[in-house]
Amino acid sequence: LEVKVLYGSQTGCACDVAESLGRALTRHHFSVSVLAMDDYPIASLPQEKCVLFVCSTTGQGEQPDNMKVMWKSLLRRSLPPTSLQSLSFSVFGLGDSSYPKYNFVAKKLHKRLLNLGGTAFCDIGLADDQHPLGVDGAYYLWRDEVLAMLTGPTSPIQPVNVEPPLPDTTLLPPRHEVVMLGSDSRPMPADTASSRVEASRSQPACTTVLENTRVTPMQHFQDVRLLRVKQPPGAHYSPGDVAYIMPENTPDMVARALAFFDVDPTAVVQCPCIVGGQVLSGTTQTITAQDLFTRFADIRRVPRRYLFEIMAAFSTDEMTRDKLREFTTMEGQDAVQDYCYRMKRTCLEVLEDFPSVLHQIPISYALDLFGIMQPRAFSIASDPLTHSGEIHCLIAIVNYKTQMATPRTGVFTSYLQTLREGDNVTMWVQKSTFKAPPHDSPAIFIGPGTGVAPFRSMLHSRCSAGVTGDVLVFGNRSYQADFFFEEEWKSLQSSHQLFLITAFSRDQSHKIYVQHRLVEYAEKLWSMISAGAHILLAGNSNDMPKRVKEALIEIAQTQGNMAQDEAEAFLSRMQKSKQFQEETWS
Repeated sequence: LEVKVLYGSQTGCACDVAESLGRALTRHHFSVSVLAMDDYPIASLPQEKCVLFVCSTTGQGEQPDNMKVMWKSLLRRSLPPTSLQSLSFSVFGLGDSSYPKYNFVAKKLHKRLLNLGGTAFCDIGLADDQHPLGVDGAYYLWRDEVLAMLTGPTSPIQPVNVEPPLPDTTLLPPRHEVVMLGSDSRPMPADTASSRVEASRSQPACTTVLENTRVTPMQHFQDVRLLRVKQPPGAHYSPGDVAYIMPENTPDMVARALAFFDVDPTAVVQCPCIVGGQVLSGTTQTITAQDLFTRFADIRRVPRRYLFEIMAAFSTDEMTRDKLREFTTMEGQDAVQDYCYRMKRTCLEVLEDFPSVLHQIPISYALDLFGIMQPRAFSIASDPLTHSGEIHCLIAIVNYKTQMATPRTGVFTSYLQTLREGDNVTMWVQKSTFKAPPHDSPAIFIGPGTGVAPFRSMLHSRCSAGVTGDVLVFGNRSYQADFFFEEEWKSLQSSHQLFLITAFSRDQSHKIYVQHRLVEYAEKLWSMISAGAHILLAGNSNDMPKRVKEALIEIAQTQGNMAQDEAEAFLSRMQKSKQFQEETWS
C-alpha cells in the first residue's frame, strides 16, 4: 500500500502541506514517501500506482526550484501519450488569487499528467491565500476526499486496507528528528556556505555587509534600508535578478526557545542537514542547540495545525489538552483565526501561552514544531557594472501593531536591524523571469515604493550603455520622507537620459497614485507604446497592479481610439509577448 507524495515548494508552504498529507496517509497505514519532486527518480514514475503532487506557484506563474528538473522531463515532446497510463494521481496547488496566474503550476501539472495517460482519481485541489483560512480552506476538504478514495472500494491501490486508521490523538514520530548527544560530542556543522563556488540554494555563499543604511528620516513611520553586501565570486547577476538571503533569529528569541525546552545553548544536537531552507534527505549534521534555534528553526512563524497536535500530545493538563485538540479540528478554526492569525501570534508565543507544555515537549520535535527557516527574496537594486563588486537590496522593515502588547516585526527585518558593517550573511542569486528590455527598445518603468529596486539596476545598466528616453514612474507617500534614490534619478534626468514622473500620495489634500500620473501623461506614454516600448511594473500586489492595468487600458482607449474590449485584448497581447511584465509581491 505504497503512496508517493511529491512536492514543489519555494517558501516551504507546499512542503508543510505535503508532510501533513504524509502523516494523514501514515495514520491510514499506507507506506508513504514524502519527497521534493527533484529528489525523486523521474524514470520510476511510469511504474508508480499512486502519486499525490503538492505544488505552489512562484513569481509570475513559475515552478518552484525543487520541481524544475521533473517539470522539464515531463514536458519532453518525445514522451508518448501512454507514458503514465498506470499512474493514478491527484494534484493540490497552493496559490493566491490576487495574482494573475493563480495556481498556474498546479493546473499545468494536472493537465500534463492527463496528457501523458495518467488518471486523476480525485479532483484537483486549489488553495487560495485570500481564503479566510488560507491554505487550510481547501486543503482539508481535498485531503479527506483523497483519503476516502484511497480507502474506498474504487481505490487505485488494491487490496484496500480495512484496518481502522490511527486516531488523530496518536502522535507520530518526528519527521525531522533532533537528537541530544552526549557531553563529549563536538559540533560538526555542514560546510555549505562558501565564497569559492557558484552560489546557489544548494551551495549558498557567505559574504560581508558593506553598509546597512536607513534611507527614510528617523521620524518617518516607515524604516527602509539600503543593504549593500560584497558580491561573492560565485554570485553573478544581471539586472532584474533576485537575491536570496537566509535570516537568523535574534538572540533574545533564541534564548526564549532554549528556555522553553530547558536546554543549554552549548548542548550538542544531531539534526538533518539543512541548506538554503531545504532538508537534505538522508544527511545529518552536528551543531549546538544555540545554532539550531538561531539558523534553522523558524520559531517566529505563524503556527499550523500540527503544532497544536504536538502540544496536545504532551500537555499535562486535561482541559488544556482538549482545547489544543479543538484547535486541530475544522470546527475550531474560527477560534484559531481569532487566537493566532488575527493577532499574528508566533509559534514561540503560542508555546509560552500554555504552561502545561513547558519543558514537556522533547527537543526531538523542535523542527517539526517550528518548521524550517526559509530564505527571503529581494529584487537586486544594483547594476553589476555601475556598482562593481557589490549587491544592493532595498528593504522595508516590517513593524506593525495588533491587539498583542508586543508590536509585530518580520523575521528577516528583525535580523536586518541587527546587521552591521563587517557582519557575515548567507545568500545566493537567482535568475528572474523579470527581464530587462533590449537596449534598442524604449522602456516605461512603473515602480512605486520598494518596487523601484529592480529598475535602479536596469536603468543604470541601460544608461551606461547609452540608452536614453526611458520613463520612470515612481510613487510613494511623501517627497520629503521616501523619495528613494532621488539624487540618482534627478542626475539621470538632468543629463536627458531619463524622463521622471512622480506621484506622492500624501503631499496634497487628495491622494495621487502612479495610475493617476499614467493617465495624466497618456499622450507621451502612448507614443512610446506605439513605438514598441516595453512596460515593466513592480511593487506591492494588493490593489496597485489592478489600478495600473486599468490606467493602461484607459490610455489605449483614449489615445489609441480603442473600445474597452479592444484595449483589454491589446494589453493581454502585450503580456503574452512579454512587452508588458509585472513582478509583484504581497
